[in-house]
Amino acid sequence: MTTSMAAPAYRIGYHRWVSRNPALSFLAGALLIGACGSPRATAPPDAKLLCGTWEGEGTRERWWIEGRDLRGEGHTQTDQGELELSERLVLRHGKRGHVYIAQPGEAAPTSFSPIDPSAARYPVQVPAATLVWVWANYEHDFPQEIHYGLQGDQLEATVAGPGAGMGWKLARIRPCDS
Repeated sequence: MTTSMAAPAYRIGYHRWVSRNPALSFLAGALLIGACGSPRATAPPDAKLLCGTWEGEGTRERWWIEGRDLRGEGHTQTDQGELELSERLVLRHGKRGHVYIAQPGEAAPTSFSPIDPSAARYPVQVPAATLVWVWANYEHDFPQEIHYGLQGDQLEATVAGPGAGMGWKLARIRPCDS
């Protein structure tokens, strides 16, 4: 059984840039908090659930705790099979949840605000009981939304925007080391 990420529970989402792919400037990466299918909005959950090292096909993310924020790095696989730094990430603590900030390569940082998944313009299907985060910046070209779904040590990251979307499955390979 699957439940839409757009279920009426407050969650935050994740984002990741892909600087090596000019057609799609982002690689999905962070999590979405709050149990899917929850009948009412709740306070944003603790984004520290993302802390640790996550790996999927051709990608790796590492998040660590810095005060009330999380800092992260995204790595993508080169044609030679090496992982190289492709983006710097921040989940900055705010009143409505953690703001997702991504900075691919030398580009300027882009901020995505946490939104209630029921307000997402590009909902994503996730299994029931998945913790979900959604971040949005509708003034950005692509992506406009970042979705993260967490079940145990499995993370599904999706980026979406007008006419396009892509996603990644990541597994936690190391716990938080902060």
